[in-house]
Amino acid sequence: MEAIQFINITPSELSHLIKNEVIEFIKPKEEEELLTQKEVADFYKVSVQTIIKWQKDGKIKAYAIANERRYKKSELLENLKLIK
Repeated sequence: MEAIQFINITPSELSHLIKNEVIEFIKPKEEEELLTQKEVADFYKVSVQTIIKWQKDGKIKAYAIANERRYKKSELLENLKLIK
């Protein structure tokens, strides 16, 4: 846990800081966007078969809903790597 020190801060400034932190804490979080295999294939501009192969090879993560697969868009974006 971090130590907090209040040095040269006015009550008004402290109130403002606390208010902003509380607002950020209670702000609704964005829901994770889930994509189908077809949507992922379109996103990466590859075939659905390539998506299935990447999933089997562990290159991308899939989540099951009944017999269907879904993919988190945030994880797909994280998989993209910058080439120098």
